[in-house]
Amino acid sequence: MIITETLAAMRAFLYCEIKQICKPKNMQNREQLLDRTTQQGSALYFCLEDSYTRIQSRLYELTDEPTDKLFFSLKADTIGSGLEEQLVKFKSEHDDLQLVVIDTLQMVRSETDSSYGSDYAELIPLKSLAEQLDISIVLVHHLRKAADNDPFNMISGSTGLNGCVDGMLVLKKDKRCGGQAVLYATGRDIEDRNAHH
Repeated sequence: MIITETLAAMRAFLYCEIKQICKPKNMQNREQLLDRTTQQGSALYFCLEDSYTRIQSRLYELTDEPTDKLFFSLKADTIGSGLEEQLVKFKSEHDDLQLVVIDTLQMVRSETDSSYGSDYAELIPLKSLAEQLDISIVLVHHLRKAADNDPFNMISGSTGLNGCVDGMLVLKKDKRCGGQAVLYATGRDIEDRNAHH
């Protein structure tokens, strides 16, 4: 799960990481993400708050040679009401699928209650599907406005969101218009760390 205070900064970070995952298999140097070698394959990015023009513009800011392994969608069903079936269908058509990004989580939520139990229960189908399909699902979400010494306490919603996912990344800018940010990472199989970007 990826959480960010500034969605524009997180999207730029995601595009860079997706570019590494979608490299052709014949390229010798496979990139690292959080000290792990990326698995090459396809990526599906649900850009649920964007237009095709904005997506194309961002993509060409990052590369002159877009990959044919990166797919975008402007629409997605909600969790429990068709999203899981969309992902299963896409995986059946692209057996090398490695990564699904849902930007933003709020756009696929069907639950309005934000108690620990309902937040946790709402994400269980996606967690189970990721394991079943052997893919990574990244959920882009917002942070609360209130500051906290622990950036993971700033994740909007209950701690049920944090409790369900295997990992969390928080990209936090020092200043709203500043060019510097810190990426905080934690998770079940991720050593706690932060990196300045």
